[in-house]
Amino acid sequence: MLPKSSGFAAVVCALVLSGCATTGRTPVQLVPSRGIGIAVISRSPAEMTVAGPSAAHGEHAGGPGGGTAPGAALLGLLLLPVEAIYAVAWSAQCQQTLDSVYPDISNRFPGIVEREIKLEDMREAFVNTFQRRTSAPIVRLESSPTAEAASREQRLFAEAAAQALAYLLVVTPHYFGLGPSDKDCAQWAVGTGLDVSLWSVADRKLVAGPLRTGPYVNVQLSDLRSLLDEPGLLRTRLAPNFEVAAGNILEQQRFILAP
Repeated sequence: MLPKSSGFAAVVCALVLSGCATTGRTPVQLVPSRGIGIAVISRSPAEMTVAGPSAAHGEHAGGPGGGTAPGAALLGLLLLPVEAIYAVAWSAQCQQTLDSVYPDISNRFPGIVEREIKLEDMREAFVNTFQRRTSAPIVRLESSPTAEAASREQRLFAEAAAQALAYLLVVTPHYFGLGPSDKDCAQWAVGTGLDVSLWSVADRKLVAGPLRTGPYVNVQLSDLRSLLDEPGLLRTRLAPNFEVAAGNILEQQRFILAP
């Protein structure tokens, strides 16, 4: 869930992937001759815990390696990251409806996330989307999920500098969740929220961000169990939406890619 100060309209813009442009800010022209390194950072899903609504209000701050932010937290069924899209309350009716088709989902959801939501899919989506928009080099950077935040930050900057890249784009999942997407609890959304920040490699300063977007898959209740239980199905459905999310970040116009 986004911080309360973001406001409902900002939440809708970010999560619905509507391409809402941010006004009143000067875009940053990127240098095509030096390029951008792209990394996705997160704790491994095995390190995450299922948390309730009280865990939803943490701010995400710090450097590109995560800083003081908690990294990706698996905020499970009680959190409802997609609730903000439709202003749907997580009601007793929705819980009963979900229990009727998938009574053990609370226990199984962390394993489903670990199996189906892959950081490399997110990175490939951003690399491919950005590369289609510019002739500048777009470089994949690796980030260890087990490294300390400060060490991870130093390694990313060092690797970007070694490859003579001008910018470092860091994508950080900040929740994975499941929630109803209509008032009748007949449609459900499964997805993740992403924080995206652009850093200057030379001076290690934040250029833009964190920008937020929320790729998700919408499914009928009757199809929810098959979506979650069939290996690879959710991953396949989410893949194109990661590219939509990458495009949404560019459409926010906090920075622009040189052709």
